[in-house]
Amino acid sequence: MHYVLSFLVGALFGGFFAALKFVVLWRPLSRGKKLRKTSAVMTRYGAGYGINIVALFIVYLCRNVNFFGYSLLFSFEYALIGTALVLVLAGKLYPFAKFLPDSNPEQDSEQISEQSSEEV
Repeated sequence: MHYVLSFLVGALFGGFFAALKFVVLWRPLSRGKKLRKTSAVMTRYGAGYGINIVALFIVYLCRNVNFFGYSLLFSFEYALIGTALVLVLAGKLYPFAKFLPDSNPEQDSEQISEQSSEEV
């Protein structure tokens, strides 16, 4: 049970950094606020790797943390594995986010009607 709890804590920590990475780096590109140049995308990939390294380094630094003489109840190795696994899966699953339906279906129907009227 100790190892499962350590893995879950690491996964939650990795999920926090994966969400942060998505909101800060990729959401502006997906909403069209920034230009989709190759250099902008490659810079974001590099920054994403940097965020992953920072997240893993923070877990590494927490391996010997003591609070008031009591050590943390987490196994460092399993927390590190959980963090890394979630960061990798989030990076691999991001491209599938563009296939999810938009939250505003009325706007989509308006765009479809405009496109069909232009074709006629």
